[in-house]
Amino acid sequence: MIIIFKHLYHSILVLALVFSLTFLLPLSSPSSDDIDRKLLEAIESKTGFAPADYLFESIALSTPFIEGGVTLKLLRGDDGLPLASSLLLTQAVCLSIKYILNRPRPNLNGYKPKLWNTRMTPSFPSGHTASSFAFATFISSRYPRYQPYLWLYAGLSGFSQMYVGNHYPSDVFVGALLGYTVSRITIFLFERL
Repeated sequence: MIIIFKHLYHSILVLALVFSLTFLLPLSSPSSDDIDRKLLEAIESKTGFAPADYLFESIALSTPFIEGGVTLKLLRGDDGLPLASSLLLTQAVCLSIKYILNRPRPNLNGYKPKLWNTRMTPSFPSGHTASSFAFATFISSRYPRYQPYLWLYAGLSGFSQMYVGNHYPSDVFVGALLGYTVSRITIFLFERL
């Protein structure tokens, strides 16, 4: 019983942090926007090397297909519905926040994505990163031996969103926290059913 409350308490704390960052970040001082912009400029200053550009754009493009494919494969088993629920709930929360805050996408140095442009929705938080972290959190809870690879996958997903210029670092950071938290709560709820 103590373990149940410990996991729920941890998830609630992280969720509180996500929502605090979500609603306080846009209201914060202009200096935080400057930090976000400078971090993104440092990352984007490394663009222009064609193999890296295509690698990170391929990662950014492929994550929904990887996560969707694994989810479809797992739908036949016990893990499919909880994983699908985790990903759908993550996207519902993420899109709600995006349209409430309506933060514009970065536009630094005129960089244009070469393969794919996801600039149809607002920037904050990163939905791709949120889904990748929700996916990694859920799958690693079921298959712990794959944890290092799953966290690497989620981290590369988030970094790729900054590298291709789709998101600011704070978009990615809050997206990662959001995906992790929603997935932990989903795991907790499905384990109680």
